[in-house]
Amino acid sequence: NIGIIETKLYKWKSAIENFSKALQFKPNYLEALENRAYSYSMIGEFKNAISDYDSILYMEPKRDDIFIKRGMCMLGLKQFKESIPIFSRAIKMNPTNQHAFYGRGRAQFELRRFDIALHDFDTALSLKPDFETAQFIHAVTLLEIDPKNNKERACEEFKVAAKLGYGAAWDYIRRYCEE
Repeated sequence: NIGIIETKLYKWKSAIENFSKALQFKPNYLEALENRAYSYSMIGEFKNAISDYDSILYMEPKRDDIFIKRGMCMLGLKQFKESIPIFSRAIKMNPTNQHAFYGRGRAQFELRRFDIALHDFDTALSLKPDFETAQFIHAVTLLEIDPKNNKERACEEFKVAAKLGYGAAWDYIRRYCEE
């Protein structure tokens, strides 16, 4: 499929056009729906992505990965409160998926429910200790909760996130950890 090649080349709009053409011929073509949804999300068209994810969930309601992707699009739309039940549903379906806990934690973080967010990030990290994005936001959350008492621990976690490849962690190390 040309659309898949275009996604590998980051030609999101062309990919969307080709996936849409494929869907005209075969409306229930799940792979095309999922790839089009992903392409929409990559250009910030989260409502269109959610619409495609909803179509997939209508056909395959037990796809925890699709609930997570839908929830992440909701975060992109700043629908933080509304995304929590979506991530919770994914967790209920698959309690070992670190991305579901991470997504729900992000929603809680944005709602400034830092203690709840920290718990979800802890769970995500227990499921995947080298989850660099979760490691980073876990450290940020520690600073939000208590910058004075959590600074040393947060700095250690920023260093871990940086070593795992999360580049933005270096900015936090320079800002908060180097004296």
